[in-house]
Amino acid sequence: MRIFSIVVMGGVLALLGVLYTGAAGQAAGAKDYVLALSWQPAFCETHRDKLECLTQTSTRFDAKALVLHGLWPQPKGAVYCDVDSKVKAQDKAGKWDKLPASTLSASSWAVLQKVMPGTQSHLNRHEWIKHGTCSGMSQERYFKTSAQLLALVNRSSVRTLLKSRLGTLVMRKDIVAAFDKAFGAGAGKRVVFKCQKVGARWVLTEMRLHLSGALGSTLSGKADLGRLLLAAEPVSPGRAECGVMTIDPVGY
Repeated sequence: MRIFSIVVMGGVLALLGVLYTGAAGQAAGAKDYVLALSWQPAFCETHRDKLECLTQTSTRFDAKALVLHGLWPQPKGAVYCDVDSKVKAQDKAGKWDKLPASTLSASSWAVLQKVMPGTQSHLNRHEWIKHGTCSGMSQERYFKTSAQLLALVNRSSVRTLLKSRLGTLVMRKDIVAAFDKAFGAGAGKRVVFKCQKVGARWVLTEMRLHLSGALGSTLSGKADLGRLLLAAEPVSPGRAECGVMTIDPVGY
């Protein structure tokens, strides 16, 4: 009986191993992603000690444009693929400066420093270790693709709207309409809005775009992002308080 139990347990563990490997393999070839884009002045309202917030100015790129938080393969549990346990522990402990340094080319690193101000706090290392390792891409392609997707949003009517409302209120439905205008009817229904209360204001902190489909080696036009958005399932727009939000300017 004891031997039978051991055999059965061994079979269960083997099955779990297969299931885990399958999940990791699926993540490595993921076709669903969440593109997380931040509004940096709002982020800095509650992270004032971060280096990227201490150095922020009204003339820097992130003062009036969306910036990169991350590109997250889905499902949500697709994280830390083939990452050493010690490295994973350092990441979870927030010791991002101890994580492996970037392997990006000089040109890609220069772009990333501009569009991801969090690189000053090693956000890029965290994003690669936790999410990028499950993308099935090289680190170079992962961040290049992320920057391309961000650029498509920043070259659209979405950014135009945000800039026009800097320091004032904007309604979520208007941002949704801007997504629909730029990327096709229904695109805005694939975006989750994040906001936070600062004093008496609710400020827009982040937008999370749900994407589905092959990202490809180049993403050069609105149609590319529209295709990815419209192929994803509609999502909940976010908390009710994000119905009307302030587009925060630089400064406190």
